[in-house]
Amino acid sequence: NTTTHTTMGLEYSKPTPEQISTLRRGLRQKLTQAAHAIATCDVLLLVTGAGFSADSGLAVYNDVANVPAYRRRGLDYSDVCMPYWLERERDLFYGFWGQCFNDYRGTAPHEGYDIVRKWKEDVMRRRRMRGGGGGFVCIDEEMRRRVKMSEEEGTGRLRVQEVCEPYKVEGTAGAFYVFTSNVDAHSFDVFEANEIRECHGNVEIWQCPNKCKFLRRDGDGDSKMSSLLWRIPLNHEFVVDKNTMLAVPFVDEKTMTMPSDERGIKRIKKDNTKEGEEKGDVKAHIGHTFGSTRRQHLLKNMPNNVDLSSLWIAEASNVATTKHPIVSQPSSTSDNSSCNLVASGTTTSQPPSSDKNDNVIPPPPSNSDNPSLPTATIQPPHPPAPSPKLKSTYPKCPLCQQLARPAILMFGDNAWIDNAAQAQRWTTWKKALYDLTRHYCQQRCQDSDTFHNTTTTAGPAAAVTDDDDATSGAATNDATSTSLPLKTCILEVGCGVNVATCRVTSEKLVDDLVALGGDVTLVRINPDYPLTMFEDDEIGARTISIMAKGLESLKAIDHILEQFKQSQDYEDQSRQGGRT
Repeated sequence: NTTTHTTMGLEYSKPTPEQISTLRRGLRQKLTQAAHAIATCDVLLLVTGAGFSADSGLAVYNDVANVPAYRRRGLDYSDVCMPYWLERERDLFYGFWGQCFNDYRGTAPHEGYDIVRKWKEDVMRRRRMRGGGGGFVCIDEEMRRRVKMSEEEGTGRLRVQEVCEPYKVEGTAGAFYVFTSNVDAHSFDVFEANEIRECHGNVEIWQCPNKCKFLRRDGDGDSKMSSLLWRIPLNHEFVVDKNTMLAVPFVDEKTMTMPSDERGIKRIKKDNTKEGEEKGDVKAHIGHTFGSTRRQHLLKNMPNNVDLSSLWIAEASNVATTKHPIVSQPSSTSDNSSCNLVASGTTTSQPPSSDKNDNVIPPPPSNSDNPSLPTATIQPPHPPAPSPKLKSTYPKCPLCQQLARPAILMFGDNAWIDNAAQAQRWTTWKKALYDLTRHYCQQRCQDSDTFHNTTTTAGPAAAVTDDDDATSGAATNDATSTSLPLKTCILEVGCGVNVATCRVTSEKLVDDLVALGGDVTLVRINPDYPLTMFEDDEIGARTISIMAKGLESLKAIDHILEQFKQSQDYEDQSRQGGRT
C-alpha cells in the first residue's frame, strides 16, 4: 500500500494507512511541538516549495500546465518548461512564461508570509545567556556580525564578480533566512533581499540566452567581466491567448490591440476570463489562479540596481563580437551599490554610433572580413514590426538585442545564469550558522569542564544549591544554563518530491548541524509527503511531521504560540533555556 516517488536519486514514500492514521490523531500534538520549537529557537530558517505558493492560489507542479491548449499538443509541464522553445516556437515560450509572469504579478502572497515575518521579528529580539554566565547575547546580532566579517574578509564575495546584482541589497542577514524553490518572487514583498535564496531563480529577473557579458568596476576599482541579469519593468505585462497559450508579440502602443484585429487585446482578455470560469475547473493552473487581490507591496525589497541604458556588450557565447570595441557609459545613478560600468578597448565613453539607436550593437563581422571569427548562429529576434506604432511585448537583451528569457532553471537547461551574489550570501550565512553552532558546542564543553572542576575541588556539597543562598549555587547555575547548544528550527512548508531540492537542503542542514553539536528541529509541513526518507535515523528523530496544508498549519501554530506566550510556562521555559 506504499506509494514511492524517486527523484534526484532519492526515494520518498507516501505514508502508509497506519502512518496516516497516526499522523492525523497526533496532529494537535505535532502542531504544539512545532510551536515550541519556533518559540525557543535561536535561529529560524524558512524553506518553501510550490505548496507554499499554492496557498496564495497559484498552481503546483502537477497542475500548472494542465490546460486544453497543451493537452491538444500532448505537452505537459516538463515539456513546456524547456529553454529550446525560445528558438523553436517563441510564441509558445512567451505564452508559457509570460502567463506565469502575469499570474504571479496578479496574485498576492497569502497571510502566512506575514505570520512567518512576525515569528522572524520575535527571533531577532530573542537573547540567550552568554557562555560562562557573562550576561546575555543576541544571536541575531552575533549572526550579522559573523556574516559581515566574512564579507569584509572576502570569503563571502568569492563569486560575486561573476554576475552583477540585478537589484539593490543592503545590510546582512541575521538569525532568519528564506530558502525557496519558488520562482514567483513573492518573498521580496515581505522579507529582506539579503535573507532570500531562490535556488531556481525567479520570473522577475531576466537574462540573455547567449550569456552576454559586460565590463564593470568592482569596489576595489578593478575591471571585471560580468554576466548581465536585469529586473523586468514593474509596468510590463505579457499578452497571451489562453485558448492557444500563445503570446502576442506586438501590440499597438496607443490602443494596446493586435495589429490584425481591432478588437485585439480586449477580445483575448474576454475569452481568457470565460475560459477561466469553466465548470469543474477547481484546481489552479496557468492562466487561472485563485488569488483574489493584487500585490500591494509588489517587490518592495527588490529595488532596481542596473541602468540598462548604460550597458554595452563585451562578450556573447554565440555571437561574433570579440573584435568590437568594448565600451559602456557611466551609470546614471549615483548609488554606490549600483553596477559601475567602465570603458575598455576604446578611448571614447560612448557606444559606437548607430543610425537609429545607440544601444543597438552593430552587426558582427562576417567570415569574409575575418576568417578566424565564428559565424553568428542566432536568428533575428522576430520579424520586423509591421508598423512604427507597434511595440514588442517580448523582452530583449539590452546588449545584443536578442530575445531574452527569464533567469529560471528550466529542464535541460545549460544556459541559466544563477544570481551568484545571492548564492554567495546563502553560502556565507550557512557558514556563519555552522561557526556559531560549533562555537556553542565548544562553549558547552568548556562550561562542563568548569562545572566538573568546581564540583571536584569543592566537594559534592558545592553542587547542591540552596534557594535561600544564591551565591553558593552561582557557578553551578551558570554552568548548567550556558551548556545549551545553539537551537535552530528549520520550518519547511510545501516542499514536494518532483524536484526535491528543498527537502534535500533541509535534511542536509539537519545532518550538518547535529554533527557540529547543534540542537536542530525540522518542522516538515506537507499534506502528501510529511515524512523523511528514513524515520528511524537521526534526521527522522528530529523531524516534526505535520500532514496538512501550509497556511492552515501556520495559522494553527501561530494560535498556539499566542496562547503559549500568555502562559507562565512560556516564561519559565525561556528562563530554563537561558533565553529572554
